[in-house]
Amino acid sequence: MGSFTYCQPTEIRFGRGRVKEAGDAAASLGRRCLLVTVPVFDAIRPHVDAVKDSLCKAGLAVAHFDGVVPNPTTESITAGARVARDHGADVVVGFGGGSSMDSAKAIAVEASHEGTAWDYLFFKKPPTEKTLQVVAITTTSGTGSQVTQVAVMTQTATKTKSAIYHSRIFPRISIVDPDLMVTVPHHITASTGFDAFAHAFESFIHVGGSPYADMMAVEAMRLVKAYLPHALKNGADMEAREKMAWADTLAGLCIATAGVTLPHGIGMTISGFCPHVMHGESLAVTYPEFTRFTWRSALQKFATMGRILDPKLEGASEKEAAEGSCRAMDWFLKEIDMWISFEKLKVSQKELEEIADNSQVLPDYKNNPRIASRDEIYAMLAASYRR
Repeated sequence: MGSFTYCQPTEIRFGRGRVKEAGDAAASLGRRCLLVTVPVFDAIRPHVDAVKDSLCKAGLAVAHFDGVVPNPTTESITAGARVARDHGADVVVGFGGGSSMDSAKAIAVEASHEGTAWDYLFFKKPPTEKTLQVVAITTTSGTGSQVTQVAVMTQTATKTKSAIYHSRIFPRISIVDPDLMVTVPHHITASTGFDAFAHAFESFIHVGGSPYADMMAVEAMRLVKAYLPHALKNGADMEAREKMAWADTLAGLCIATAGVTLPHGIGMTISGFCPHVMHGESLAVTYPEFTRFTWRSALQKFATMGRILDPKLEGASEKEAAEGSCRAMDWFLKEIDMWISFEKLKVSQKELEEIADNSQVLPDYKNNPRIASRDEIYAMLAASYRR
């Protein structure tokens, strides 16, 4: 089994209706709260209002920053941190998908430290004990940010997407309420759902993984395969929403202890250069080529994934099931409407060159069972341009 370390300091409050505990959760950590969301639109307005009401009833002084953008930028983080400082916030509540929760974590660092959040990336100086407390309330099933020590952001000027990675930004409390996910649109459900699958699978094949992460990863993959199609067919299917919320949480716990591999490193670079591309899209577009590049280097793990996606592979040999996992992945992406190309995503071939040039800036590619060169990465990208 080897040696491994597992740490999860986040208190997870899982279940329908638990968003009502937002005020209690935040009040246990501070008295002055910054609520962090995207600009409020009709579908989420009742939920945002309910959270604000819960926070106020718990006796918290509340300020609201609603400037979160998809693929959060350093500019948006700085704007939120300014509101937090002006308010004197001691706790930050991130309400929404991964962008809102990542923004909340980055704001918790920038509002309490000199410089900007960008100064505290994983390879720079670590955030200190001054970091504000964070409560994460997820409204999607895919990013896992509610249980990770990661806050992803993009420096617009350099088109660089990177992350703070430190235990001080683990949310102290996470609320996972499937009722919040009923109104998530079809494509976002698919994109975030595939992200959850990718988190689980990449932690499963990660060269530094562990039996603990493997156990959660297999269950998360199984749940996504079984329930994501149902959530897409009927967004109000509460069993499917509950199972996907749990799959997402498991997958987040996986990457908190193991991490991700080649597709995420490439995906982060794609979103850095092309911020209109959703994170789940940036993974789905490369996964068919990634699986074909890697399967021979992790036969057992790919065979397990293949048998989850295609039960017909149960009787196949390990090698046959591993190779068959590539076709099974293709079918799954088609089933969940994530069979996409760079051409469809409006990413130019010139941008593919730039993405390949920068896909080894982040260390994720080193965690893959087979390490890809720059030219091999470009070949995968080029093969994904049109399908």
